[in-house]
Amino acid sequence: MDLIILMVLPGLLAFGGAWYVQSRADQRLATLRHSRLDACIPLLDDARIIHRGADFPLLFGKRDGIEIQVSLTVDTLPVRKLPSLWLMVSLVDDIPVAGKLDLLMRGTGSEGFTNFHRLRHTPLIQNEMPEGVVARTDDPEIEWPLDSLSPHLDFFNDLRAKELIISPTGLRLTRHIADSTRANYLVYRQARFDIDPVDPALVGAMVDRLIAIRGTYKS
Repeated sequence: MDLIILMVLPGLLAFGGAWYVQSRADQRLATLRHSRLDACIPLLDDARIIHRGADFPLLFGKRDGIEIQVSLTVDTLPVRKLPSLWLMVSLVDDIPVAGKLDLLMRGTGSEGFTNFHRLRHTPLIQNEMPEGVVARTDDPEIEWPLDSLSPHLDFFNDLRAKELIISPTGLRLTRHIADSTRANYLVYRQARFDIDPVDPALVGAMVDRLIAIRGTYKS
């Protein structure tokens, strides 16, 4: 029995050590992530933060009585690439449009944060999109007046801008924030992002744009 214990003990100690190291790494990761949206709280009325373990938090609130959601989403789907961190700002409201319009900049087909690639129809406005932007819709019969969209397409002038969604249930803008640090991902397979708290001016500008887009359709 003593011999069996001596044979098993090194393995148990190694497992315990690895578990401890991983646990401490998870705790550090959660601590780093939890405060990333705190500076944006004053932007919204009735703002509240929801923490989700080691994930990035969610920020909920209202602007002019309209529900706004702010989130940071990690995309680990693309192969042979470091995970990416995406800032998503959503406006939740009834928008008087008949279907969904999704505009994606420089799509690769491997984006895990969007359902763009499930939309099979190309709207008639495709040829009027900014360079690099591809448009998809869930209904090819819907007419999307370009004069309604044009004032908002300069969002894609920002090289980090990625997506604009217009749908009957709301609007969403997506922007790239950072890529994971290489060393931490290769060693721990953790997507760690050495970033400062998200700039409230950036989020505020995205919220303002969503309010303006809503006004285009609900004027």
